[in-house]
Amino acid sequence: MDTDFMIPIVFFGVIAYIIKIAVENRTRRILIEKGEINENLKYLYADKFIYAVPSSLKWGMVLIALGLAFLFSEIFDFGMDEETALFSLMFLFGGAALIIYYFIGSNMLKKEEREANN
Repeated sequence: MDTDFMIPIVFFGVIAYIIKIAVENRTRRILIEKGEINENLKYLYADKFIYAVPSSLKWGMVLIALGLAFLFSEIFDFGMDEETALFSLMFLFGGAALIIYYFIGSNMLKKEEREANN
């Protein structure tokens, strides 16, 4: 059975669903800002930078670390199979980036909490 025709249908369905969710979320935020929504729901859509350290920083650091892993695996000879060295470096650098992100994120959270308390 040939199911290749379903790929574009599913693709456009997923795109439409993502757009629907984005529009509904925007509408809810506007209603909250105008005060047209129940007080109990406001905390769900309020901006909470204190609890959500920017994920773009995390992913930027991880992707830079993975790029460095590719670069180091090409430049240096580690005395092992090239794929093994590449995956080892990817995990090492990616893990190091996440640990560094944890400390940066913790400092950002503490700073935001101090500013919020003042």
